[in-house]
Amino acid sequence: MSELGPQEARILSAPILIVDDEALNVELLEAILEEAGFTAVTSTTDPQIGLDLCATVRPDLLLLDVMMPVIDGFGVLDGLREDPDAPEVIVLTADVTAETKRRALSCGAADFLTKPLDTVEVVLRTRNLVVRRLLEHDLAESVAHLEDRVRSRTEELERAYEHQRSDAIRLRHLDAMKDAFLVSVSHELRTPLTVVGGIASLLHGRLERLPRTQVVSLLGSLRDNAERLERLLLTVLDIDKLRRGTFEANRQPTDLAALVDRVVADLAAQLGDRPVEVSLGVIQAEIDGGYLERILDALLVNVIRHTPASEPVNISTEATAEGLRLIIDDRGPGVPDERKVSVFERFDWGPKQNEVTPGLGSGLCLVAGFADLHGGSAWVEDRPGGGASFRVVLAPERPEAAGAAASP
Repeated sequence: MSELGPQEARILSAPILIVDDEALNVELLEAILEEAGFTAVTSTTDPQIGLDLCATVRPDLLLLDVMMPVIDGFGVLDGLREDPDAPEVIVLTADVTAETKRRALSCGAADFLTKPLDTVEVVLRTRNLVVRRLLEHDLAESVAHLEDRVRSRTEELERAYEHQRSDAIRLRHLDAMKDAFLVSVSHELRTPLTVVGGIASLLHGRLERLPRTQVVSLLGSLRDNAERLERLLLTVLDIDKLRRGTFEANRQPTDLAALVDRVVADLAAQLGDRPVEVSLGVIQAEIDGGYLERILDALLVNVIRHTPASEPVNISTEATAEGLRLIIDDRGPGVPDERKVSVFERFDWGPKQNEVTPGLGSGLCLVAGFADLHGGSAWVEDRPGGGASFRVVLAPERPEAAGAAASP
């Protein structure tokens, strides 16, 4: 006997159930199917057991006699109505009337075999319905697989869409930040450039006729605005360096008292009559003094821009387990909870931006960046009694980092 192909073997191994109250009919059908090569044939002469076998054997095909006692074939068909995986059914009957066929079809039968049975007809009809059943199974599996693929692909597309939407929102935000930054830079540049250009023109045309005191005053203003331009350029360059990670902290013993005095003196004109109260619990630390100076400068400029000129500002330092802590307390409007993180992001201006000197919205970004270079952090809290308390921690240099720096 030649070896069967996979599809033929699958057809002949399909489970088949025979339910007929006549044992002779059962034996005949079993012999016909066995001769045809079918290998998974189960049978019973009890229709109730037949219903139970449909639930356990899960046949692909049921050969069902119509005329049986207690439960006839129509009763068995009714019992299978609620089964979503009910088998294909061939009705076995000697009644060839149209009414019997109509009733059997309406109850779910797929085909008929008329008694007395014809061997060739039994095999052909059995095989045809088994093949149809297997094709239906294959189709259902293909549909389920396709649905899974469609669902999976849909989820992928939805995730991709969400990523694209998030990217689009982020790009719009960055574009808005860029536009605002350009507006702010142009404003920051325009004022000192106008002053520098005006003074240069005045000195160029009337230097010999101007009183010495006025010349000195004009040169001082020229110097101040040149420094303002230099500060603006330095800020922009520092933001780019922080973004690219090209900064490194150069730790050295630093006199904090002298550093604070120097920064306060440099900002004296902007601070005006605002009282500055200094309380240093730590007066010397191993840090990058230049970066701490930039941090303190940015925090004080932030105070100047966002607090009334009559309110004092407190500067203090203290030693903590995390390292040196710098604290700047003001008595301004404070920072809303929803902005306590975003104020340290690039180009965050806040809702109360000073219209005269709006700045670049980058000072606190530099504060956070320089703190990070020291292994520390920056944050803002509510000051008891009102206002904001900006805090910066500069972590001490780790021994292994110091050893690495000292090695050749």
